[in-house]
Amino acid sequence: MIANVTSHEGKSAMRARITRTITVMFCLFALGATDSGCSRALVARDTLAALDAASAGFQTWDKEHQEQLRADNTPEVAQQLIAGYRKKREHVMLAFTLAYTAVGVATLKNPADALEAFTSISSELKALGSTP
Repeated sequence: MIANVTSHEGKSAMRARITRTITVMFCLFALGATDSGCSRALVARDTLAALDAASAGFQTWDKEHQEQLRADNTPEVAQQLIAGYRKKREHVMLAFTLAYTAVGVATLKNPADALEAFTSISSELKALGSTP
């Protein structure tokens, strides 16, 4: 289903869905990581597995999307379209980076350090969600 997204609105919606999904994963992990160290490790493992699956799915779609741009256009036009797409793709890549960072931060044992880092990451995710 993701590979069929071709319109500008569809691409924006997909990017928004990915950002929301990563934000939800981040929040669930933050809530689950407040328990003991043992359950924190289990939550981290499960969150990383889900995040890895989401990242792999995006990478597959990303490759197919760029190949489709090349196939449907002249080399010059494809190059311009891909350059524009890659600028927009940076938002999704940043969201994944923030999500992976959040998992690492959540494993910090000092609650004050974790809270400060989560606040920073939350602000970055919020800003990312409001960026076109």
